[in-house]
Amino acid sequence: QRVNVVTRDEIGILGTSFNYMIGEIQDYTSNLEKKVEERTKELRESREKFRRLFSFMNSILDSATEYAIIALDIHGNIIEFNKGAEKIFGWSKDEVVDKQNISITDTPEDRDKKIYKDIVSRIKNFGVYEQDIYRVRKDGSRFPSLTNITVINDPTDGLAGFVEIVRDITQSKNLERELRETKDFLSIIMESSVDGIITTDLKGKITYLNRGM
Repeated sequence: QRVNVVTRDEIGILGTSFNYMIGEIQDYTSNLEKKVEERTKELRESREKFRRLFSFMNSILDSATEYAIIALDIHGNIIEFNKGAEKIFGWSKDEVVDKQNISITDTPEDRDKKIYKDIVSRIKNFGVYEQDIYRVRKDGSRFPSLTNITVINDPTDGLAGFVEIVRDITQSKNLERELRETKDFLSIIMESSVDGIITTDLKGKITYLNRGM
């Protein structure tokens, strides 16, 4: 509303000032509404981007079925458990998320050695922990794994937790053992042969001689 100013006395000056104040308030309110509308639009767009990103990340986690990807808080409690982790360890996501500590996947010997404290210490010193260690499935069976653990940093509070990526390397370990056994077997055959056996490189330099040679 506006005051109808008809005089130039004190009442008229007051009315003019009132009209000016109302005009300023209207401009401010209009600008504020525009800013709120713009901010609401930005938040809506950000929420949609976050939703798409969250969906994309979940798709990645669920599609990585050959790798167990596990998020932990600073105490080692499980806060995320992907499809690969379910496949490798045997627990379902509902059984462990916000209910279990990662120590359930450690061997009793490693738990006795308090391996988690050693892991945390190494991560703080070197930024990452990577090791071939044996892990335990839900049914109690053990398997060799390649375990990689990195930190989750909170911009305000610092260390927020850890991300652990585990791969079952049973097949590669079996292959290594078979290759080693084959190599040892061939070596025994070559060393016990009465015939002389010699190998050279492409320049003719001798690389191997058996006893017979």
